[in-house]
Amino acid sequence: MAGRPVGWVTGADRPDLLTALAEQGHEVISLDGWRAIDAAEIARGAALGRDRTKLDTWSGLLDAGRLDPA
Repeated sequence: MAGRPVGWVTGADRPDLLTALAEQGHEVISLDGWRAIDAAEIARGAALGRDRTKLDTWSGLLDAGRLDPA
């Protein structure tokens, strides 16, 4: 057996994913944020007579997914 891949961690050694992403400067969108993005795309589509119109920029997605605007 070759062993674990480089960087492999288990149990208590594993950092919290959301904390690790935030520490690296990434903005994390919660499940409620994803639901807000879905609702925004449905509302955007309804205004155009469609089922949905996708948000097509990162800033648009992040803006719609932020529950507590920074």
